[in-house]
Amino acid sequence: MPTILAVGRDEQLLITRSAIFRNIGAEVVETNSTEAAKILKAKRVDLVVLCHTLTAKEMVEIASLAHQQQAGIRVLQLISARREGREPEYVDADAVAPVRPQALVAMVSQLLTH
Repeated sequence: MPTILAVGRDEQLLITRSAIFRNIGAEVVETNSTEAAKILKAKRVDLVVLCHTLTAKEMVEIASLAHQQQAGIRVLQLISARREGREPEYVDADAVAPVRPQALVAMVSQLLTH
């Protein structure tokens, strides 16, 4: 079972997204940006999902740390509907996806199979 680390500022969004990820067979660890580093050092994860509620600085720090800490880890940056169609801020993510559930499931599934 793949493990996803969902990182964000809005607890309700994390709970909702985690339910989506669990429906596709993943174990999910929900956390905020402050705790993400501790979890990355202590637990093996396959995918880090960065919620659009994080600041660009938080995304950069978490994505960089994830790639440094664990070989083969993937990082997915979520973008809000108002940012769709714009160039995403560079955060060392492996992929970018809108927050729409169907697009999110498709991208997470793709990242977990590669």
